[in-house]
Amino acid sequence: MLRDWSKRWLLSALLALGLAVPGRAAEDPVPINPLMYDEFPRKFRPWSPVESPLSGYPRPNRGLFFQFDQLFWWTSAPDTVPIGAPDFAPQEFEPNQTAGVPNQFGEFKTGINSLDTSQLRSRGAPGQRYEFGYVGKNWGWLGSITDMRSASQTVRADHVEVLFRDTVQTFEPQQVAGFQNGQFILVAPFGVPIGRLDGFINQFSNDTLAGDNDLNSNFIFGRWADLNGNGVIYDRPQDKISVSSFIDWNDTFRLANVYTSFQYQNRSFIKSYELSPFYRFDQFHFGGNLDVLFGIRFFKFTEAFSFSGSGGIFNRTELLNLARNNILGPQIGFRYFRQMERLIASTEWRFMPGINMQTVNQTGIVGTGLSLLPLDTLQGQATNTPLIRTPMRFNNILHRTEFSPLVEARVNFNYQVTSTFYVTLGWTGTYVNYLARPSSMIDYTLPHLGVRKYNDQDVWVQGVNLGFTFNR
Repeated sequence: MLRDWSKRWLLSALLALGLAVPGRAAEDPVPINPLMYDEFPRKFRPWSPVESPLSGYPRPNRGLFFQFDQLFWWTSAPDTVPIGAPDFAPQEFEPNQTAGVPNQFGEFKTGINSLDTSQLRSRGAPGQRYEFGYVGKNWGWLGSITDMRSASQTVRADHVEVLFRDTVQTFEPQQVAGFQNGQFILVAPFGVPIGRLDGFINQFSNDTLAGDNDLNSNFIFGRWADLNGNGVIYDRPQDKISVSSFIDWNDTFRLANVYTSFQYQNRSFIKSYELSPFYRFDQFHFGGNLDVLFGIRFFKFTEAFSFSGSGGIFNRTELLNLARNNILGPQIGFRYFRQMERLIASTEWRFMPGINMQTVNQTGIVGTGLSLLPLDTLQGQATNTPLIRTPMRFNNILHRTEFSPLVEARVNFNYQVTSTFYVTLGWTGTYVNYLARPSSMIDYTLPHLGVRKYNDQDVWVQGVNLGFTFNR
């Protein structure tokens, strides 16, 4: 249904362009109406030999034209940002993750994001551009479609710390208690603030069933005490505190979120659609030709940033941040070209003051390996693991509207093979400002993360094009 509507809209626009200047049609040897094909077969002779003018400079072709370019363009990298909460340095405990290896103890340290996006580079990728239209003596119209898909970039690393801001909160009864497999589960006593990264720790053992450390030196070791009075704290099961109100919750500490293996990926896509009438001035005395165009353009820049990590206290984390920039606006520009023998050199400039309708979608999960377990038994809770053992799923969206100017420059060289067939080699550069680029728009705050409003970056796309042209 949408495709049929789009076809009807395009056909109506072409008819409107063709009928927009009826007064000029009588003056033009070739009518401006793009849907009148009766003279086209007679005038369009792509394989006829090159004709040299009897005097003066070669006249530009008239009638329907078509151009195809195979693109190889580079897209500039986004701004460098840390993967994790920026400007954040919490005190935390990183347990020894090598189970069974003695004398490898955990450490208290200041947290730091160990990876950023600086390894993203400007990368080249192929694309296609199709241009078509019609030109008479002075008036014409131009349609253009560009489709480019950037090469994806993937970065892999080991032992990567990602900082999350933790929303420490006081839990309500419905948040801290429930039933699992018919068993009543108490996560924390009412009124105690517990963070998503908090847990009881044991600095001197990599055995997750070892006892808790007494961080505040009050002789209650987290969930343990010398209840049987034999001078040994961790007698099992006698010294395990079974009543949550007697557990020393001040022996909890923030745990470091370090992934054993980690990777992130960035991809970008570009689509552009133009429809522009243009006016061609009479040929200058030195053989130059100038087209001035004015029309409408839609430019779409889509970029996806994703990462995944495995191992550590959350076992596995996955995130996808997808930013869509839909830019629509009027466009003005010009094309100047001049033919010398068989070679046509041309330069083009375009400017669009566009309205950017941005949408950023964020989906993912933190802690796929977490599961809700009872805390008041030794079997149900291990040391050096988070107390709140629920996977954190999120699905966020952000809509913004910005002013995004676009500037484009082109240089082309056409070599004339026959009277209407040319091979083309050129360069195109496009600059767009105030874009949403997703790698820097992640709010690393648990449990639901979020989308930051850092949506004013730019992009520079440039590269070479190689193709052919008929009758332009």
